[in-house]
Amino acid sequence: MHQLKILPSSIPSNVAVRERHILALSPCCPVSKNPRPGSFIVISYPNKGYVLDVTPLYVYIHQFVGGLYDDSGELVVRDMEGMVARIAQDCATALGVPVRVIAQLVIAPKQEMCVREEYRECRKVNCRFCCRVDGSRIRGHGPYFKAWHMQNGKKITFYLGLNLQAGLARRMHTANHPVSEICSTLGISRSTFYRYLREKR
Repeated sequence: MHQLKILPSSIPSNVAVRERHILALSPCCPVSKNPRPGSFIVISYPNKGYVLDVTPLYVYIHQFVGGLYDDSGELVVRDMEGMVARIAQDCATALGVPVRVIAQLVIAPKQEMCVREEYRECRKVNCRFCCRVDGSRIRGHGPYFKAWHMQNGKKITFYLGLNLQAGLARRMHTANHPVSEICSTLGISRSTFYRYLREKR
């Protein structure tokens, strides 16, 4: 698998600057072919001395087309939800800072939704998620998912929890989408869909 690479920043780490990368997304799921053309992802993070190397970043993102396979040939990420989660996690790990990932997704059947994933710092001195041994900050808690879409000219925002795919399945069920449509859109089986509903209880 292609790995992310980082470069030293020319901006002093004590200067408050937030980096942002915007990249087009190709279809990831081999079943639904989602996300569709017009989808893109925004990766943002505080500049704390290092930035993502852009060329390896493009190669890294492209390897999710048709699903992500590990070095042994096993499929490890097969859907767009897993793709967004993996990108946020890998970026946070590589940079050692909390990362926010926003994916503007065009999916079939015809829908448009924006998903945000982020890692957050609790700022507790001895937190094992937010601190290295030397006391520097790293990654943070998460990932946490939120999503929004436009309905009758209004922006509808909703929290999806820690499992993006499960949150989307429950949200679509609440909005009275047919079970067959939910399963085909998210690339999940009916048994997985009903398990997500049971987990909510």
